[in-house]
Amino acid sequence: MRTHHLGYHYTQFTFGQILADRAQKDGDKIYLQNLPDGRTFTYREIDALSNRIANGLLARGIGKGTHIAMLMENSPEQVLTYFALGKIGAVVVPINIAARGDFLAYYMNQSDCSAVIVDAALLEHFLAVRDRASIGTRFVL
Repeated sequence: MRTHHLGYHYTQFTFGQILADRAQKDGDKIYLQNLPDGRTFTYREIDALSNRIANGLLARGIGKGTHIAMLMENSPEQVLTYFALGKIGAVVVPINIAARGDFLAYYMNQSDCSAVIVDAALLEHFLAVRDRASIGTRFVL
């Protein structure tokens, strides 16, 4: 069974597989560009960097089926983290970056997450509610 016209069997239709295929076929083509800081990323770079992040997360015990809260602003690092979590089969739980205090604690408590990935710019908001959040002490910057 193929996934329609995309050319993938449904068991191969994953972020990791599609990105790896694109990195192999179109490795030097630009994937992300016109970023505010002037950086650009090719398919090959996105694949390689997200693999590094995925390996780091695996080394921290985050794996398939693990629910991970993400408190990150829009950035290439957010995209890379989404790909990395998808590659290892973790469940991404995006958290609204505007949430503060009781709302942020509520989101954390309802998310069934065992860890959170937090942008450095948002860390103080998470630390303010960490004691009230059922996420525990595991977090990644």
